[in-house]
Amino acid sequence: MKKHFFLIVILSYSINIMAQKIIDYKGKKINELDNNNNKTGVWKLFDEQKKILITSSFVDDNFVSDTNFYKDSILIASYNNKDKLKIFKDSEIIICNFFRKEDKSQTLIDLNGKEIDNDILKFYYLNVGEVMPMFYGGKSKLYEFISNN
Repeated sequence: MKKHFFLIVILSYSINIMAQKIIDYKGKKINELDNNNNKTGVWKLFDEQKKILITSSFVDDNFVSDTNFYKDSILIASYNNKDKLKIFKDSEIIICNFFRKEDKSQTLIDLNGKEIDNDILKFYYLNVGEVMPMFYGGKSKLYEFISNN
């Protein structure tokens, strides 16, 4: 489940790059590509059913903000897009890094190199770890795009 999360995020972004130049979602422009197909502006991935939202901002295809993860409109985690993930659980802030184990699985480690407590791992991955690939506008817009292209 852990390693699939980032694969899903990357896949979701890739689908949007191939599919649409800008998204009008609830009256706001998101996930825009400029004339050079570089990400620009606010980018969002979400699962309305699970109430998960992932946001970040880009200029010329470069991150200009942290990637923030929300569950039920509450900030659960923030990733600096380099190496540090902050998890916000209760009144605690857990700062950690992603780490690939010898068996190729991925986990989170604290700043001292110790694996993060299982309860915190579960909290993070259950609350923000599963946003399935999607096509903005739903299946009908996906089928319309496929038929037009």
